[in-house]
Amino acid sequence: MTDPTEPDDRCAPLTPEPIPDQVPARESSPDVPGGRLWFWDTGGRGPAVVLLHPGSGSVLSWPYR
Repeated sequence: MTDPTEPDDRCAPLTPEPIPDQVPARESSPDVPGGRLWFWDTGGRGPAVVLLHPGSGSVLSWPYR
């Protein structure tokens, strides 16, 4: 049971996370059968991360501009 005299942390304001600087990226739009594909390749080591937006979205779904 919670103490009603204690402040409720669930209502505390959120602290925004800073958006890091964009790393250099290579853009490309390869030919794919029956559609369009556009991507950024930031290189790096490790597995690729693929972000997909809904059909009504765009690259603006993610913070790098």
